[in-house]
Amino acid sequence: MRDHQAIFAERLARIAAQAGNTNGAVHIGMDGAVPAAVATQWRQGMAGRLVAAAVDGLSPWSVPAALFSGAAAMLVAHLGRSWSFGLGQGMAGILFDLSIALLVIVLLRGVLRLRGSGALALQLTGAAIVAGGLHNAVHQWPQVFAAVFPPAWTETVLTATQPMTVSLGALGV
Repeated sequence: MRDHQAIFAERLARIAAQAGNTNGAVHIGMDGAVPAAVATQWRQGMAGRLVAAAVDGLSPWSVPAALFSGAAAMLVAHLGRSWSFGLGQGMAGILFDLSIALLVIVLLRGVLRLRGSGALALQLTGAAIVAGGLHNAVHQWPQVFAAVFPPAWTETVLTATQPMTVSLGALGV
């Protein structure tokens, strides 16, 4: 039986003899450092895989559909609570809105056939945008909101919040 080190040395010699082969590179005796080009390719590949995982299964139409469905879910939840005789005020109202919005998001996922964690993240982003910025729309179009929401709620939002800010206050009043 031949010595395994000798067999390995012969194999390395055969590989080194194929100097014209451009399909691959053999790095023998690297000191542990990864060449900069390889490290850059690895980082770009990793970022690409992370982005691909986030939007896995999303078609071009599903990105705006997911954002708008999350926003609509939060708006519907808050609209329903505001017309239900002020059910839940303050933090209790916000938690109620979030609970109803999550239920509506789950229902809309099935109706719109949105799949994957990327679609869910986009839906939650849409809901968060409405939750944090609804009062800005009320300041921009108070007549429209007074016609859709209870007029007392619209007046309370106009007096209790500042325009062009991010706040959960509009949801809890």
